Amino acid sequence: MIWLPEGLRSEQAQQQAFVEALHHDAEVQFGADLITGDFEALRSSIHATLRRLEKPEARHAVEQTAGGDGTKLVYLICDERDRKATVPLRKYFRQRSVEAVLPTFAGDATAVREAHQRLMATCDAVLVFYGEGGEEWKRTIDHDLKKMAGYRGGRPVLARCTYLAGPKTTDKEDLIDMEEPDLIDGLGGFSEERLTVFADAMTASGATR
Repeated sequence: MIWLPEGLRSEQAQQQAFVEALHHDAEVQFGADLITGDFEALRSSIHATLRRLEKPEARHAVEQTAGGDGTKLVYLICDERDRKATVPLRKYFRQRSVEAVLPTFAGDATAVREAHQRLMATCDAVLVFYGEGGEEWKRTIDHDLKKMAGYRGGRPVLARCTYLAGPKTTDKEDLIDMEEPDLIDGLGGFSEERLTVFADAMTASGATR
């Protein structure tokens, strides 16, 4: 766990560069959780972490029950403003007997973060819905996913993709122009065909990454 008081800055260029790297580079964080805020936020995060460590059997139970009936679980990461826009995707997955779960949006920051990490640890696949969330939001999610393996204890992810949705932005168009891998272009509207490869990967016996 790394704590940075909110608004922390340094007059020394090297120190300031390190602070900025902690905010934006998952490798610099060495797999730790970055906590920004006042001391109370740090204390709450420490208490929450200690509670998890004190009850490993509860965490194990969650991991055992997730998908325990054979149903695949896809973590559909999106901005809260995209909840309505994800309905066609969620219906599509339900028709294929796949459970699509959205992030937790309500509650304090610690609870939301814990729910996010728990879903990254227990899901079978991840689909990032890049819609109303801005470029900084997307960068934050990408950094979180780089640390995902540390939450899963070696359990592979069957599929991981980014789904582009409106509004159209320069960053999204750049991803298309650069032919980024694992990218589903939904800027023109929802199409089942674009999700076929992702959905089929979830039912494959091997993991893609």
